[in-house]
Amino acid sequence: MDGSDVLDADEYLHLAFHASAHGQHHACLSYLKEVLSLQPRNATALYLLATQHADLGLHARAIAGMKSALAIDPGLEAARFQLGWMLMDAGAVAEAKTHFGTLATSADQAMQSYASALGALADGNIVAAKSHIESGLSRKVGNPGLTNIMMQLLAKLSNAKAATPASEAGTAPAPINLGAYGNRS
Repeated sequence: MDGSDVLDADEYLHLAFHASAHGQHHACLSYLKEVLSLQPRNATALYLLATQHADLGLHARAIAGMKSALAIDPGLEAARFQLGWMLMDAGAVAEAKTHFGTLATSADQAMQSYASALGALADGNIVAAKSHIESGLSRKVGNPGLTNIMMQLLAKLSNAKAATPASEAGTAPAPINLGAYGNRS
């Protein structure tokens, strides 16, 4: 055996992406753990592992994993966006808003709009949130999955009662469970 039959980290990562795309959580987790055994600071693998944890309902692990990925590569905007969304769902609104605020400088204008939407939603301003989502949807987006999620959120918000910003109402806004990652039970 000369080692040529052993997969490298890049090959395992591609296998993990493939398994994830086909809903094969067990295989994806196994491949990602192989990547991380070879490259413990692989931010992409940590992020993908965190998304798998989120999909499986392991929210604390998902949040910790996304934070770890961002500590290594602060430029992983999808990780920052998903982390903010999960933090908002978990009630850590101030921390979520910090992550959404960081995305205000994104080169991706749709990402800017979506982050602004969730920031507005965190403030209880459904009207502004809907406007930002509509703005994001009008831009060319390279992530069709994110587009679908934002369309679903827009529909959910369209069915919700319009609210004034918390600062105008003088009270904290009622939380809206974004339900980004399945059941929390």
